[in-house]
Amino acid sequence: MSAGKITLFDLPSQAPNRAWSLNPWRTRLILNYKGLDYETKFVEYPDIKQTLKDHVAPNEDGSYTIPTIRLPDGTYIMDSYKIADALEESYPSPPLHLNSDMQKGVNAQMVKIFEGIYPAACPLIQDRILNPPSQAYWDVTRKECLALGPDPRGWEKADPGLKEVTRLLKEKEGPWFNGDEFTYADILWVGFLIFFKRIGDDMFEGVLKGSGDRDLHLAFLERASKWTERDSY
Repeated sequence: MSAGKITLFDLPSQAPNRAWSLNPWRTRLILNYKGLDYETKFVEYPDIKQTLKDHVAPNEDGSYTIPTIRLPDGTYIMDSYKIADALEESYPSPPLHLNSDMQKGVNAQMVKIFEGIYPAACPLIQDRILNPPSQAYWDVTRKECLALGPDPRGWEKADPGLKEVTRLLKEKEGPWFNGDEFTYADILWVGFLIFFKRIGDDMFEGVLKGSGDRDLHLAFLERASKWTERDSY
């Protein structure tokens, strides 16, 4: 790891290797948006604990997770929200406007959407995105998720949340959730859209259809493209 640079620990994908996972994308978007100097270290699921355990305390449940970052002073920080707080404190410009009511509203709808459609996404992630070491890891750690299969009413359950996000995006007449200012609420939704786009057109088109305004969300994602282009290093 290079001295003087931030290191982002991210999850790899099948070739061509590109960032895909929802939470690491939040951190990557912050780094790209703030124009910070960083490098990426991709870590397969079964190697996460061994990579991080000597550098950072585990989560409350004893797990080690990605995203994690290493700051230039050698400090490691784990968890996307803790990372956001730390980066905002150390690099306040441009600001993220963390913990806004809009951010909380978008996040609440994302939770509802996930409850409906993540069971359908889970086996697709294993099959389409993960490399063999992480596929084997998921066989053990995601048994319940993989066994459930898609919820027949999953998209129906996700529909109200998707449409509420659309309403929130229109509320301040855009182009962002907070009007003219890009904030962490936007980062949450950009990461969400990229996540489902990476899983496949079937899932992404389902999200766009459920939103009730596919063009709005495609335009939103396109506006953020200058911060999403860097996805492999």
